[in-house]
Amino acid sequence: MADEKKPEAATPKANPAATVRTALAETWAWYFETISFHWNVTGRDFPQLHDLFRTFYWDAQGAVDGLAEQLRALDEFAPSSLAEIDEGSKITFADKPPDSQAMVKKLAGDNEIVLGALDAAQHAASDADQQGLANYLQDRINTHRKWGWMLKATASEAGVKDIAAQKKGPGSERLGKLLGAIKPEPKAVEEAEDEAPADGEGA
Repeated sequence: MADEKKPEAATPKANPAATVRTALAETWAWYFETISFHWNVTGRDFPQLHDLFRTFYWDAQGAVDGLAEQLRALDEFAPSSLAEIDEGSKITFADKPPDSQAMVKKLAGDNEIVLGALDAAQHAASDADQQGLANYLQDRINTHRKWGWMLKATASEAGVKDIAAQKKGPGSERLGKLLGAIKPEPKAVEEAEDEAPADGEGA
């Protein structure tokens, strides 16, 4: 009797927990950075940036909790110390608050770090057939892509205002006023304000 070929054992699916843990660490670092900049921003664009940074940290606050719950759903413990989070993040913090334009540029760069971590976690979840987790992470990726173009647009506008302020001669004052009238009104800010915590819960 011919030997029957045994079915090959299924290859075990990779556990995406490590990449989710990194995404959580980067998101927590982003959360702290955005709330710190919200507290400490100064300058002529204070009202707009104060509100914009609030939008970021309100969103990140919920994302940190969501990512931790996703980690627990993978039967892994969430970080239990700030040292553990810091070790898992590439985002660095300044000893003292930078100026407003530097804040915008720093957040733009650090947002890319968060996006990279989320993208790696999303791919790992897809490879592990964790479709629910993959969908959750894709939503987070879409949100941070939105933050990315908002920050780039804000940084670009700030640069144009600086050029206008340095111009001399007829028409420069009028140009400055026209540029100063341009106010960033991203749709995401309005959406976040609709979901803002009750008075006393935010800074």
